Amino acid sequence: MWTRQGTASAERAVHAASLYALGLVIVLGPGSAVSQEGGGVSGGRCLICHVDLVEQLESGSHGTKGARLSCETCHGDSEGHVRDEHNAVKPDRTFGPQGPEALSALADLCAQCHEKEADDYRDTLAAMRKREPPLPSCTGCHGSHRVVRLRLQHALNNASSQPTEIGAQTGVDPFVIYDGFNGPGQGKHIVFVTGDEEYRSEESMPQLAKILAVRHGFKCTVLFAIDRETGEIDPETVDNIPGLEALATADLMVLFLRFRELPDDQMKWIIDYTDSGRPIVALRTATHAFNYVKHPESPYAKWSFRATGEGEGGYGRQVLGETWISHYGRHQEESTRGLIAEGMEGHPIVRGCEGIWGPSDVYTITTLSGDSRPLVMGQVLAGMSPGDPPNADKPPVPVAWTRTYTGAEGKTSRVFTTTMGHGGDLKSEGFRRLLVNACYWALGMEDAIPERSNVELVGEYGPNPIGFGRHKHGLRPGDHALAR
Repeated sequence: MWTRQGTASAERAVHAASLYALGLVIVLGPGSAVSQEGGGVSGGRCLICHVDLVEQLESGSHGTKGARLSCETCHGDSEGHVRDEHNAVKPDRTFGPQGPEALSALADLCAQCHEKEADDYRDTLAAMRKREPPLPSCTGCHGSHRVVRLRLQHALNNASSQPTEIGAQTGVDPFVIYDGFNGPGQGKHIVFVTGDEEYRSEESMPQLAKILAVRHGFKCTVLFAIDRETGEIDPETVDNIPGLEALATADLMVLFLRFRELPDDQMKWIIDYTDSGRPIVALRTATHAFNYVKHPESPYAKWSFRATGEGEGGYGRQVLGETWISHYGRHQEESTRGLIAEGMEGHPIVRGCEGIWGPSDVYTITTLSGDSRPLVMGQVLAGMSPGDPPNADKPPVPVAWTRTYTGAEGKTSRVFTTTMGHGGDLKSEGFRRLLVNACYWALGMEDAIPERSNVELVGEYGPNPIGFGRHKHGLRPGDHALAR
């Protein structure tokens, strides 16, 4: 411990009968679900009874403008079903709410075209083996007939036949994914959970994710605070971070939040991850990530930064090592120089990390809980430039440390925390290298940390000034995609 003192069904039936009688069924090619040509189910007979389902198929990514699949692709030839006018014989294959074994079989079917995605789904299903039904399914999230293109689903416990579209109001994903390039990180998935009103995490974390993906090979998913109505990134929306289910299969969580009050179904993903024994890297205001004011009755209110009693200091002190106390350096008047803590010069996280500086002010630290070990001490500078002299009245205090955390499941996590993280801090090569090295260390990959990790910026990085309401308005997660 470190201590410092719609359309009606009747109309659809008439429409179907008219199309079939007049021979105006759309010809999509051999094997199409509504082709005039050929026998079997694809000969247009599906339209007699299932015009609504065929219309759904046509409007989705498996229809006219997409993969152009047929009814037989998923349901089999189903000749008995076609010839049974009383509808007592089911198609050869049917789908609905099912147990894990049947859902895995459904994934096998989807894997004929979506092998990688099916593998990811099976991993998710395995990770959720303790959950009560209904469990997520390919069709429950993407749709069974009108199939939509989603890379994540909003609610994994929705196993209905209708797709649950994240950002349905806007038709865009509320997250951005960077697939890993070549590098030691291939096969590892890092999920960034962002949402702070002040320090521009919505800009700095996509840049860090790009560096880790492009320079080091990690797959990175960045989640944002999202305005529910517009689908835009809005760090002042404190109660909505869609896509947190990505944490179910993440290898590392990078946390940069401030005063969030998430609904229970979202917060659950963060706490389940925290208890899983998997590693955490946390920045700046993550020490006061949660603040339950409107819903103190929530079972997750105990993680608020002002929690008292057994869980004093909430998530910050209990998991990361310290909660929010105050500004030690004067905010926006005194910057931070990072000095390697005495005796920690050989630690792999600080390898090649000379010249750490940032415009962020040093946070007050009273006690670092548990087995915390300071790595970097924050020297308060009497100005906002790297060459400014130290404030002799303010001795250095920790601005980066490691510790372990053992959660409710009895599993122990590696944790790295830094109270630096101002949007301008990421312009410091030394600070970027500290963060990249920390991700390697957290994942148990410290042997792969070179003498000087490649932390060259990817593309342009020009974050807005820090401050409330000063984020870039009108941006959606897709605006942070890698330039092609």
